[in-house]
Amino acid sequence: DALCVDCHQNPLKVSGSNEKTPVITGFDTNKHTEFKLDYLLPVQVAKGTGFATEWHNRLFDRDSGQKDQSNLKFPHDIHLDGEKVQMSDTGEAMECAGCHSLSSDKEHFEPMTMEKNCAACHDLNFDATEPDRQLPHGEPSVVVQAIEEHFVRVYTDPSYKPPGFNKRRLPGKDSNAQACKGKAFDCGIQRATSEAAIQFTQRGCVTCHEVSDNQSDDIYARWQVLPVNINSNWYRRAKFDHASHLTKKAKSSDQVCTACHQAEKSSESSDVLIPGLDSCVSCHGDETIDEKVTVNCVSCHSYHPGQHAFEKKSVDKNNVEKTE
Repeated sequence: DALCVDCHQNPLKVSGSNEKTPVITGFDTNKHTEFKLDYLLPVQVAKGTGFATEWHNRLFDRDSGQKDQSNLKFPHDIHLDGEKVQMSDTGEAMECAGCHSLSSDKEHFEPMTMEKNCAACHDLNFDATEPDRQLPHGEPSVVVQAIEEHFVRVYTDPSYKPPGFNKRRLPGKDSNAQACKGKAFDCGIQRATSEAAIQFTQRGCVTCHEVSDNQSDDIYARWQVLPVNINSNWYRRAKFDHASHLTKKAKSSDQVCTACHQAEKSSESSDVLIPGLDSCVSCHGDETIDEKVTVNCVSCHSYHPGQHAFEKKSVDKNNVEKTE
Protein backbone atom coordinates (compact mmCIF):
# COMPACT_ATOMS: atom_id res chain seq x y z
CA ASP A 1 0.00 0.00 0.00
CA ALA A 2 2.84 2.40 0.78
CA LEU A 3 3.94 2.37 -2.84
CA CYS A 4 0.41 3.25 -4.03
CA VAL A 5 -0.28 5.87 -1.36
CA ASP A 6 3.13 7.48 -1.92
CA CYS A 7 1.75 8.80 -5.23
CA HIS A 8 -1.98 8.92 -4.59
CA GLN A 9 -1.87 10.93 -1.37
CA ASN A 10 -1.45 13.90 -3.70
CA PRO A 11 -3.74 14.64 -6.67
CA LEU A 12 -2.26 13.39 -9.91
CA LYS A 13 -3.12 14.49 -13.41
CA VAL A 14 -4.80 11.71 -15.37
CA SER A 15 -2.91 10.96 -18.57
CA GLY A 16 -4.63 12.36 -21.64
CA SER A 17 -7.13 14.54 -19.77
CA ASN A 18 -7.46 17.55 -17.50
CA GLU A 19 -8.77 15.39 -14.65
CA LYS A 20 -6.88 14.77 -11.44
CA THR A 21 -7.02 11.62 -9.38
CA PRO A 22 -8.73 11.86 -5.97
CA VAL A 23 -6.59 11.85 -2.84
CA ILE A 24 -6.35 8.31 -1.41
CA THR A 25 -4.43 7.49 1.78
CA GLY A 26 -5.89 4.07 2.61
CA PHE A 27 -9.14 2.14 2.70
CA ASP A 28 -11.70 3.61 5.08
CA THR A 29 -14.40 6.26 4.85
CA ASN A 30 -11.92 8.97 5.85
CA LYS A 31 -9.10 7.66 3.66
CA HIS A 32 -10.76 6.65 0.40
CA THR A 33 -13.16 8.70 -1.70
CA GLU A 34 -16.62 7.39 -2.55
CA PHE A 35 -16.69 5.21 -5.63
CA LYS A 36 -17.86 6.51 -8.98
CA LEU A 37 -20.34 4.47 -10.99
CA ASP A 38 -19.63 3.63 -14.62
CA TYR A 39 -23.02 3.91 -16.34
CA LEU A 40 -23.87 2.40 -19.71
CA LEU A 41 -26.27 4.92 -21.23
CA PRO A 42 -28.23 4.86 -24.50
CA VAL A 43 -28.10 7.67 -27.05
CA GLN A 44 -30.68 7.69 -29.84
CA VAL A 45 -29.55 8.65 -33.33
CA ALA A 46 -31.73 9.10 -36.41
CA LYS A 47 -31.78 6.14 -38.76
CA GLY A 48 -34.14 5.83 -41.73
CA THR A 49 -37.73 6.41 -40.62
CA GLY A 50 -36.87 5.60 -37.01
CA PHE A 51 -33.79 5.68 -34.81
CA ALA A 52 -30.90 3.54 -33.66
CA THR A 53 -29.38 3.29 -30.20
CA GLU A 54 -25.72 3.78 -29.38
CA TRP A 55 -24.37 2.89 -25.94
CA HIS A 56 -21.80 5.01 -24.11
CA ASN A 57 -19.95 4.59 -20.82
CA ARG A 58 -20.12 7.63 -18.52
CA LEU A 59 -18.86 8.08 -14.95
CA PHE A 60 -21.17 9.64 -12.34
CA ASP A 61 -20.90 10.21 -8.60
CA ARG A 62 -23.01 7.83 -6.54
CA ASP A 63 -25.14 10.69 -5.18
CA SER A 64 -25.72 12.23 -8.63
CA GLY A 65 -29.24 10.82 -8.87
CA GLN A 66 -28.48 9.36 -12.28
CA LYS A 67 -30.78 6.43 -13.11
CA ASP A 68 -29.92 3.24 -14.94
CA GLN A 69 -31.26 3.23 -18.50
CA SER A 70 -31.10 -0.38 -19.63
CA ASN A 71 -34.53 -0.08 -21.34
CA LEU A 72 -35.71 -3.09 -19.35
CA LYS A 73 -38.78 -3.05 -17.11
CA PHE A 74 -38.24 -5.38 -14.16
CA PRO A 75 -39.50 -4.99 -10.57
CA HIS A 76 -37.10 -6.90 -8.32
CA ASP A 77 -39.33 -6.50 -5.27
CA ILE A 78 -42.28 -8.32 -6.86
CA HIS A 79 -40.16 -11.15 -8.25
CA LEU A 80 -38.53 -11.77 -4.86
CA ASP A 81 -41.87 -11.74 -2.99
CA GLY A 82 -42.80 -15.40 -2.52
CA GLU A 83 -46.46 -14.53 -2.01
CA LYS A 84 -46.69 -12.84 -5.43
CA VAL A 85 -44.31 -14.87 -7.58
CA GLN A 86 -43.36 -18.53 -7.38
CA MET A 87 -41.21 -20.72 -9.58
CA SER A 88 -43.39 -22.55 -12.10
CA ASP A 89 -41.69 -25.92 -11.52
CA THR A 90 -41.35 -25.93 -7.73
CA GLY A 91 -43.88 -23.40 -6.44
CA GLU A 92 -41.10 -21.90 -4.31
CA ALA A 93 -40.11 -18.23 -4.16
CA MET A 94 -37.60 -17.05 -6.72
CA GLU A 95 -33.95 -16.76 -5.73
CA CYS A 96 -31.29 -14.37 -6.97
CA ALA A 97 -29.33 -17.28 -8.42
CA GLY A 98 -32.32 -18.21 -10.56
CA CYS A 99 -31.43 -15.37 -12.93
CA HIS A 100 -27.92 -14.30 -11.92
CA SER A 101 -25.31 -16.89 -12.83
CA LEU A 102 -21.66 -16.20 -12.04
CA SER A 103 -19.38 -16.24 -15.06
CA SER A 104 -16.09 -18.12 -15.25
CA ASP A 105 -14.06 -15.06 -14.24
CA LYS A 106 -15.88 -15.11 -10.84
CA GLU A 107 -16.27 -11.35 -11.10
CA HIS A 108 -19.12 -10.75 -13.54
CA PHE A 109 -22.39 -12.53 -14.31
CA GLU A 110 -23.59 -14.31 -17.43
CA PRO A 111 -25.89 -12.30 -19.73
CA MET A 112 -29.59 -12.94 -19.18
CA THR A 113 -31.92 -13.86 -22.02
CA MET A 114 -35.64 -14.30 -22.50
CA GLU A 115 -35.21 -17.95 -23.47
CA LYS A 116 -32.94 -18.86 -20.57
CA ASN A 117 -34.29 -16.74 -17.72
CA CYS A 118 -37.82 -15.55 -18.46
CA ALA A 119 -39.65 -17.99 -20.75
CA ALA A 120 -40.30 -20.54 -17.99
CA CYS A 121 -42.73 -18.11 -16.36
CA HIS A 122 -43.57 -15.60 -19.10
CA ASP A 123 -45.09 -16.90 -22.33
CA LEU A 124 -45.72 -14.95 -25.52
CA ASN A 125 -49.22 -16.21 -26.22
CA PHE A 126 -51.49 -13.92 -28.23
CA ASP A 127 -54.60 -15.95 -29.11
CA ALA A 128 -56.67 -17.38 -26.24
CA THR A 129 -58.05 -20.15 -28.47
CA GLU A 130 -54.49 -21.41 -29.09
CA PRO A 131 -52.62 -20.99 -25.81
CA ASP A 132 -49.63 -22.98 -27.07
CA ARG A 133 -49.01 -20.67 -30.03
CA GLN A 134 -46.22 -18.25 -29.15
CA LEU A 135 -44.92 -15.08 -30.72
CA PRO A 136 -41.23 -14.93 -31.65
CA HIS A 137 -39.06 -12.93 -29.27
CA GLY A 138 -37.41 -10.66 -31.81
CA GLU A 139 -37.78 -7.64 -34.07
CA PRO A 140 -41.21 -5.92 -34.07
CA SER A 141 -41.66 -6.56 -37.80
CA VAL A 142 -41.19 -10.30 -37.24
CA VAL A 143 -43.72 -10.22 -34.39
CA VAL A 144 -46.26 -8.33 -36.52
CA GLN A 145 -45.75 -10.77 -39.38
CA ALA A 146 -46.45 -13.75 -37.09
CA ILE A 147 -49.64 -12.12 -35.80
CA GLU A 148 -50.81 -11.20 -39.31
CA GLU A 149 -50.13 -14.63 -40.79
CA HIS A 150 -52.02 -16.31 -37.96
CA PHE A 151 -55.18 -14.21 -38.10
CA VAL A 152 -55.36 -14.07 -41.90
CA ARG A 153 -55.40 -17.86 -41.84
CA VAL A 154 -57.99 -17.89 -39.04
CA TYR A 155 -60.38 -15.83 -41.16
CA THR A 156 -59.66 -17.14 -44.67
CA ASP A 157 -58.99 -20.87 -44.30
CA PRO A 158 -62.28 -22.80 -43.92
CA SER A 159 -60.38 -25.87 -42.74
CA TYR A 160 -58.70 -23.98 -39.90
CA LYS A 161 -59.83 -24.98 -36.44
CA PRO A 162 -58.27 -24.29 -33.06
CA PRO A 163 -57.48 -27.21 -30.72
CA GLY A 164 -60.68 -28.89 -29.51
CA PHE A 165 -62.86 -27.28 -32.23
CA ASN A 166 -64.25 -29.94 -34.58
CA LYS A 167 -66.79 -28.17 -36.81
CA ARG A 168 -65.90 -26.71 -40.19
CA ARG A 169 -66.73 -23.06 -40.60
CA LEU A 170 -67.27 -20.50 -43.33
CA PRO A 171 -64.37 -18.19 -44.25
CA GLY A 172 -64.64 -14.89 -42.39
CA LYS A 173 -66.36 -16.49 -39.41
CA ASP A 174 -63.83 -16.41 -36.62
CA SER A 175 -63.91 -19.66 -34.66
CA ASN A 176 -63.57 -17.82 -31.36
CA ALA A 177 -66.74 -15.81 -32.04
CA GLN A 178 -65.25 -12.42 -32.87
CA ALA A 179 -67.62 -11.38 -35.66
CA CYS A 180 -66.46 -9.46 -38.70
CA LYS A 181 -68.76 -8.41 -41.55
CA GLY A 182 -66.10 -7.56 -44.12
CA LYS A 183 -64.17 -9.76 -46.51
CA ALA A 184 -62.33 -12.63 -44.89
CA PHE A 185 -58.85 -11.27 -45.69
CA ASP A 186 -59.77 -7.78 -44.49
CA CYS A 187 -61.14 -9.26 -41.27
CA GLY A 188 -57.86 -11.07 -40.68
CA ILE A 189 -55.84 -7.89 -41.22
CA GLN A 190 -58.18 -5.93 -38.95
CA ARG A 191 -57.84 -8.48 -36.17
CA ALA A 192 -54.05 -8.62 -36.61
CA THR A 193 -53.77 -4.84 -36.41
CA SER A 194 -55.82 -4.81 -33.23
CA GLU A 195 -53.79 -7.59 -31.61
CA ALA A 196 -50.47 -6.01 -32.58
CA ALA A 197 -51.52 -2.76 -30.91
CA ILE A 198 -52.41 -4.70 -27.77
CA GLN A 199 -49.03 -6.47 -27.71
CA PHE A 200 -47.01 -3.28 -28.14
CA THR A 201 -49.05 -0.86 -26.01
CA GLN A 202 -51.05 -2.80 -23.38
CA ARG A 203 -49.53 -6.18 -22.61
CA GLY A 204 -46.98 -8.49 -24.15
CA CYS A 205 -43.89 -6.65 -25.43
CA VAL A 206 -44.62 -3.47 -23.48
CA THR A 207 -44.69 -5.40 -20.19
CA CYS A 208 -40.90 -5.70 -20.15
CA HIS A 209 -39.74 -3.35 -22.91
CA GLU A 210 -39.76 0.35 -23.65
CA VAL A 211 -41.70 0.77 -26.90
CA SER A 212 -41.73 3.75 -29.25
CA ASP A 213 -44.93 4.34 -31.24
CA ASN A 214 -44.74 6.67 -34.25
CA GLN A 215 -48.49 6.25 -35.05
CA SER A 216 -47.73 5.10 -38.60
CA ASP A 217 -50.57 3.51 -40.60
CA ASP A 218 -48.10 0.78 -41.56
CA ILE A 219 -48.12 -1.67 -38.66
CA TYR A 220 -44.76 -3.05 -39.83
CA ALA A 221 -43.15 0.36 -39.23
CA ARG A 222 -45.27 1.69 -36.38
CA TRP A 223 -43.55 0.26 -33.31
CA GLN A 224 -39.90 0.15 -32.33
CA VAL A 225 -38.74 -1.75 -29.27
CA LEU A 226 -35.81 -0.05 -27.56
CA PRO A 227 -32.88 -2.49 -27.23
CA VAL A 228 -32.06 -3.82 -23.77
CA ASN A 229 -28.46 -3.57 -22.60
CA ILE A 230 -27.81 -4.49 -18.98
CA ASN A 231 -24.63 -3.02 -17.52
CA SER A 232 -22.30 -5.82 -16.45
CA ASN A 233 -19.46 -3.71 -15.08
CA TRP A 234 -20.32 -0.74 -12.86
CA TYR A 235 -16.75 -0.45 -11.56
CA ARG A 236 -14.75 -0.85 -14.74
CA ARG A 237 -11.55 0.48 -13.15
CA ALA A 238 -11.67 -1.98 -10.27
CA LYS A 239 -11.95 -5.73 -9.72
CA PHE A 240 -14.23 -7.64 -7.38
CA ASP A 241 -14.28 -11.36 -6.63
CA HIS A 242 -17.95 -12.29 -6.30
CA ALA A 243 -17.12 -15.96 -5.66
CA SER A 244 -15.38 -15.21 -2.36
CA HIS A 245 -18.33 -13.07 -1.21
CA LEU A 246 -21.13 -15.56 -1.89
CA THR A 247 -20.98 -17.23 1.52
CA LYS A 248 -21.57 -15.70 4.91
CA LYS A 249 -22.02 -17.41 8.26
CA ALA A 250 -25.65 -18.36 9.01
CA LYS A 251 -26.92 -16.55 5.88
CA SER A 252 -28.86 -17.98 2.96
CA SER A 253 -27.64 -17.29 -0.58
CA ASP A 254 -30.32 -14.61 -1.06
CA GLN A 255 -29.46 -12.97 2.25
CA VAL A 256 -25.84 -12.78 1.15
CA CYS A 257 -26.83 -11.06 -2.10
CA THR A 258 -29.31 -8.63 -0.54
CA ALA A 259 -26.83 -7.67 2.17
CA CYS A 260 -25.11 -5.60 -0.53
CA HIS A 261 -27.79 -5.28 -3.22
CA GLN A 262 -31.13 -3.95 -1.95
CA ALA A 263 -33.12 -5.78 -4.62
CA GLU A 264 -36.06 -6.66 -2.37
CA LYS A 265 -36.80 -2.93 -2.02
CA SER A 266 -36.43 -2.03 -5.70
CA SER A 267 -39.57 -1.58 -7.80
CA GLU A 268 -37.93 -0.08 -10.90
CA SER A 269 -35.19 -1.29 -13.24
CA SER A 270 -33.81 2.23 -13.18
CA ASP A 271 -32.78 1.73 -9.53
CA VAL A 272 -29.03 1.32 -9.20
CA LEU A 273 -28.43 -1.58 -6.81
CA ILE A 274 -24.65 -1.36 -6.71
CA PRO A 275 -23.14 -0.95 -3.20
CA GLY A 276 -20.75 1.85 -2.36
CA LEU A 277 -17.87 2.46 0.00
CA ASP A 278 -19.96 2.17 3.17
CA SER A 279 -20.93 -1.37 2.27
CA CYS A 280 -17.33 -2.43 1.69
CA VAL A 281 -15.84 -0.86 4.84
CA SER A 282 -18.49 -2.57 6.99
CA CYS A 283 -16.49 -5.78 6.42
CA HIS A 284 -13.12 -4.59 5.13
CA GLY A 285 -10.35 -2.19 6.14
CA ASP A 286 -6.67 -1.55 5.59
CA GLU A 287 -5.77 -2.42 9.18
CA THR A 288 -6.11 -5.62 11.17
CA ILE A 289 -9.29 -5.21 13.22
CA ASP A 290 -11.55 -7.82 14.81
CA GLU A 291 -14.41 -8.93 12.54
CA LYS A 292 -12.94 -7.14 9.52
CA VAL A 293 -11.06 -8.66 6.61
CA THR A 294 -7.92 -6.76 5.73
CA VAL A 295 -7.56 -5.59 2.13
CA ASN A 296 -4.90 -3.62 0.36
CA CYS A 297 -4.90 -1.49 -2.78
CA VAL A 298 -4.19 -4.35 -5.16
CA SER A 299 -7.09 -6.34 -3.71
CA CYS A 300 -9.38 -4.17 -5.81
CA HIS A 301 -7.07 -2.40 -8.25
CA SER A 302 -4.59 -3.63 -10.81
CA TYR A 303 -1.14 -2.12 -10.77
CA HIS A 304 -1.06 -0.14 -12.83
CA PRO A 305 -4.23 0.28 -14.91
CA GLY A 306 -3.38 0.76 -18.54
CA GLN A 307 -4.51 3.67 -20.64
CA HIS A 308 -7.61 1.66 -21.65
CA ALA A 309 -9.00 2.12 -18.14
CA PHE A 310 -9.34 5.84 -18.75
CA GLU A 311 -10.57 5.74 -22.32
CA LYS A 312 -14.22 6.40 -23.03
CA LYS A 313 -15.90 3.32 -24.37
CA SER A 314 -19.10 2.86 -26.32
CA VAL A 315 -21.08 -0.22 -27.22
CA ASP A 316 -23.06 -0.33 -30.43
CA LYS A 317 -26.52 -1.86 -30.86
CA ASN A 318 -24.89 -5.24 -31.60
CA ASN A 319 -23.20 -5.08 -28.19
CA VAL A 320 -19.77 -4.55 -29.78
CA GLU A 321 -17.50 -2.35 -27.69
CA LYS A 322 -15.46 0.35 -29.35
CA THR A 323 -13.12 3.10 -28.14
CA GLU A 324 -14.24 6.70 -28.64
